[in-house]
Amino acid sequence: MEEPGFVAPLPAEIHEEILDHLERDTHALKAYALTCRQWTERAQRVLFRTLSINDDAQYGCAKALFETNPRIGQFVRVLTLSKSYAVPAVLDDEWPNLLLLMDHLEELNISRLKLSPIYNIRTADHLRSRFSRIRSLRLLKPHSLDTEDFLHLLAAFHSLSELYLSKETHITPDLYASPVQDLGVPPAQESSLRSLTIHAASSISISSVLFYFHPQTSLRRLQISIDDATPAPEFGDLLRTAAPSVEELVLRLSHHPPLMVALQPPFQQLRRLHLKHVDMEVSLYDEENPTWLLAALKHILHWDRRSLLREIVLSFPMPEGPWTRRVGGYQEPISSELPFPWVQLDITLAKLAEDNARLVFTLNIRDVSRKTRLISLTDPLLGRYRLRESRMERMHPHALKVFVGPRWNPIGRFGGELCDRASAFTT
Repeated sequence: MEEPGFVAPLPAEIHEEILDHLERDTHALKAYALTCRQWTERAQRVLFRTLSINDDAQYGCAKALFETNPRIGQFVRVLTLSKSYAVPAVLDDEWPNLLLLMDHLEELNISRLKLSPIYNIRTADHLRSRFSRIRSLRLLKPHSLDTEDFLHLLAAFHSLSELYLSKETHITPDLYASPVQDLGVPPAQESSLRSLTIHAASSISISSVLFYFHPQTSLRRLQISIDDATPAPEFGDLLRTAAPSVEELVLRLSHHPPLMVALQPPFQQLRRLHLKHVDMEVSLYDEENPTWLLAALKHILHWDRRSLLREIVLSFPMPEGPWTRRVGGYQEPISSELPFPWVQLDITLAKLAEDNARLVFTLNIRDVSRKTRLISLTDPLLGRYRLRESRMERMHPHALKVFVGPRWNPIGRFGGELCDRASAFTT
């Protein structure tokens, strides 16, 4: 006879299904982990798979927990380390040691922390062995390194398949402004880098990555942020290097001048292209009409290999105006007589779809007043200059999706995605 309150063990498959269902319900998972011994390990595996440490207090708790229960540290796969303010913290110096408690860490995001412990990485074999297991590194928000330290950082993470450098990652010349090849850090013997996000104005970052990883054959996804009208000369070198192998390209632009340079190399394997307006993550309406998107599509119409494309994504703020017009590097006064060219956009999309039956399009339109949802190109939400009838939607109804949403997550699906909550990350 069973004891009162006894619950017969459930099959492991049932546990997994329930935990999958409760994956986003942290409170329920914690309750089950504390009250049901049979579920403890499975619940902990889900709870600790993704871990964020945002201050010294959280660092102290996490370190004590992992030292007391080493098994829990083995569940961590994604770790985000940050602090709220640019003031000295224990976490600045101790974060590499935390990695010693996580043997299976795969993704590391670092925001606002000092990267000075990199000096220890050069000589500590036990630290280098942990770093070499990490496949994804994202440097988010302010970071400042000289060229030599940056190369040593790349060497420590030599097994990376993804490197994400925000526009606030500043790499400066070393004391003697030596070329990267003269700094005593040999390049990787074999490049595993498949995804790179970088800022086009950072010439040292680009040249360092090209020197260390030599990604001519390995790179599959390239994301470039271009805020300036004149990107660094190395910007073109990076595009030419990536052109033979890259399959996914994300361009973050604000206006026309860099566009033709960015789309000029003969991309031989390109399957997916994301054209993103530079201020997508800013919760304000943009003052410049994003007509460069239309210019890019018209340029693609002349590509010899456009038949290889399978997906084109366009992301831009709601084009309501009033806008400024850029002329000769200057912006004219605000005008409301420059409507967004919805008709030309619709016609160009339809032409591209006619040439390539397997090509699909996604439009992401940021509207701070709306929740994320799917709409039509003829939706009244798009303003008085919207289409009355869409040729693209009539002839190729399954090849176009138009989303509106209030926020932008820059590290979401393929170069970012709309969402309802503010993202903790910026590009």
